[in-house]
Amino acid sequence: MKARHSAAIRLGAATFLSIGFLLYSVEFLSTSQRRPASVEPGFVELIVVPPYRPQNWSTPRKLLKSQIANAITIAPQKLFAPGWHKSSTGHGMIHFKCESSTGPLEEWTGFSGDGDGKGTRLVFKEKAGLGVLLYEFPDGHVQSPDFVQNYITESSKVQRHKPRFMKMPISREQCDLMACHLKAFRAVKAPTYGFTPDPLKYEGAGCTSYATSFLQVAGLYEPEFDRWWRKLVISSRLVGKRSLQKEHGAIDSDQPGKVGWLKVLALFKKSKWRAEGTSNYELNILDPQLMVDFVDDVIQCAEDETRCSDRRALRWVQAKGARKIDNAFGPAIELASTDFFDRDHAGTQACPVGSTAGAAQEAPAGTAALVGTQVEAPSNVASDPSDDEHESSILEAIQKPESIPAMSGALEDAVLEAREKRIPLFFHGGFLYTP
Repeated sequence: MKARHSAAIRLGAATFLSIGFLLYSVEFLSTSQRRPASVEPGFVELIVVPPYRPQNWSTPRKLLKSQIANAITIAPQKLFAPGWHKSSTGHGMIHFKCESSTGPLEEWTGFSGDGDGKGTRLVFKEKAGLGVLLYEFPDGHVQSPDFVQNYITESSKVQRHKPRFMKMPISREQCDLMACHLKAFRAVKAPTYGFTPDPLKYEGAGCTSYATSFLQVAGLYEPEFDRWWRKLVISSRLVGKRSLQKEHGAIDSDQPGKVGWLKVLALFKKSKWRAEGTSNYELNILDPQLMVDFVDDVIQCAEDETRCSDRRALRWVQAKGARKIDNAFGPAIELASTDFFDRDHAGTQACPVGSTAGAAQEAPAGTAALVGTQVEAPSNVASDPSDDEHESSILEAIQKPESIPAMSGALEDAVLEAREKRIPLFFHGGFLYTP
């Protein structure tokens, strides 16, 4: 009797386990079929280090004084500690880790130049004045992953210099676009460094324009990020003509060849960027301090809505599901929303939307571009960007409605859209731009 009872218990237990295993197997198979065939999630981090001391851009005098103060503070420490990473202007970098079409990928990258102190010599020896802001330094280079990671580590050790991080989710397609963009940049033979080179054309870059270009290429740049830009209108009287490597706009016939730093300081008169009765240079720069301020505002709004003084930032935080995250190196924010991919303005000519990781192509010649949109040049004009007749034909097509039908369809659509939205256009070097 006892033996039969034990056998029944064993049989019941075996039956129960068999049924349980069968149910688990069915559930496992059904859930595995619901999983995607490949894992696509990944992220990109925009990393911005603030200037060692805040820069005052309100007047040329205050900017120069803050730059001198930064240089005096930093120079001795760099002299006695060669690995010491502090920047008087701030720095921008990018980190992305994702599943590309060719496999797992992780990159840390940044861009820099002016390693030989040319900028200081331009101001104090060569008397470029504010022309230093328009100068393109010939030693631009992509920074190595080791350098970028070390820079972040060293910067994080000083409270006022701690990096800010903004982490965003990306898809495999966006991962491919960024990988292609990085490969294309590494292949550029002599990129220049400064505020004026365009990283989306692989001319070169500034550190922050380089980092931001990865968001632009991946279709992640949003209108909210326009707050990172600082617009300067600089009087030609403060720019030493001899320091200019190329024409950046209309200049006065009596523009000085040299402008000493004392003239920029304007000790005995009011210092201002523009002057009445002179032509001006317009310069748009991605300011590291404004980028840092943006991240700080977003973090504050994400932490405590009642302490959020920027209602616009609060609306953006709520729309993106942004939250503060732990980061050992500095304040960080993470965006939860994955629904933003501006395909119309993503990619470059070398890395069009749909390109695979690292498959950078040579940018085709004889094309025009409107805010990142690739459009064909008019078929009835020469494709040589240096041809004056080409430029005048383009300008005539922009200004006169009756000449629009002579354009190719893509360019016609772009110009009509710009007119409808009252976006000003200008033509230079074979490309159409908006300011």
